[in-house]
Amino acid sequence: MKKKLAIATFLTTSLMYAQSAIDISSEKIDNTGKWYIGFTYASGSGTATIAYDDVQVGDDIDINPTVTTFKLGKVNSNADKLEFVYTTSKLNSDATKNIGLGINSVITIQKIRTNNLVPYFSGGVEYVKNSDAEFSGFASRLGLGIFYNINKNIELDFGYKYNLQWLTMDSDSNIDIFSFYNTMGFGLNFRF
Repeated sequence: MKKKLAIATFLTTSLMYAQSAIDISSEKIDNTGKWYIGFTYASGSGTATIAYDDVQVGDDIDINPTVTTFKLGKVNSNADKLEFVYTTSKLNSDATKNIGLGINSVITIQKIRTNNLVPYFSGGVEYVKNSDAEFSGFASRLGLGIFYNINKNIELDFGYKYNLQWLTMDSDSNIDIFSFYNTMGFGLNFRF
């Protein structure tokens, strides 16, 4: 995780220096009312807990999740965004895939933005179903990151998210899996 944080810090710092050295646009990019599609890939680490009748069974399990998110969103008048998301995730490389549908809200920090560099906070909820149809439940994510506007139609997305996931076995509602994990990710958004 420290290596991922160091890489993210390096990339963010590099973009900030590039922004100050080479200004792509002398005017603030206005995307009010624009729709966009995008994707994000993230990976990280965390723990999962299995419970039966709300009592933990065994030790916590270390996980190394990967999360891919596809999104359709709209920019409002404050450059904040509302996204509809389709997410696939795996808690470990040999785990079955979880599929989620939900919404995200992205709030930009206007006071410290530049022409092309836009910091943000995000949060969202999803309904999640295991691809083997054994478990279903909910996930929530809180995050922060930076959008970097390459031009008026394309932006890069670098971000950190804290993820909570609660799944219940469909055939036995007494069995639950709780997952808590951190991810670092990158992505692209295409405005139209």
